[in-house]
Formats: sequence, structure tokens, C-alpha cells
Amino acid sequence: MGVEQEFLRSYPAAILSYKKAVNFAEKNLGADDGITQNLRNVYENARNELDVAVFKKKKPAASSGVAGVKAAKYYGAGQ
Repeated sequence: MGVEQEFLRSYPAAILSYKKAVNFAEKNLGADDGITQNLRNVYENARNELDVAVFKKKKPAASSGVAGVKAAKYYGAGQ
């Protein structure tokens, strides 16, 4: 389900599905099982990718604001 949600760009739902899969696998297969470890890696990678995407989305907005302020000072705006 998480893969399909990720394909549909429903990233928070995909991460939740991956987490549920990890919990289910840990409960039924054990924490050391290969499937459990693989699911945990998929979950952590998806979560990290979402964190990076959110950070990148916020970063340009903040930096463009600073650039705008610098440009305004350079061109004498606001004086």
C-alpha cells in the first residue's frame, strides 16, 4: 500500500503505511527477520526523503527572502 501511496504522491500516508508494515513484521516475524529489516529500511528511507523534500521546499523561500532584502538594500529601497 505504501508504494502505491508514494506513487500517488501521498507521502505522509505512504510513510504511515510503511510504519504499520514495520510494526506488523516486528510483531509477527521478529525484529531480526530479513523482511522486517527491509521494511524498516524502506520506512526510514521514505521518511528521510520526505524530510529532505520539506527542507528543500522551505529553504529557497527563506533564502529568497534574504536575497530580496539584500537587493532592496543594494538598490536603496526602503530608505
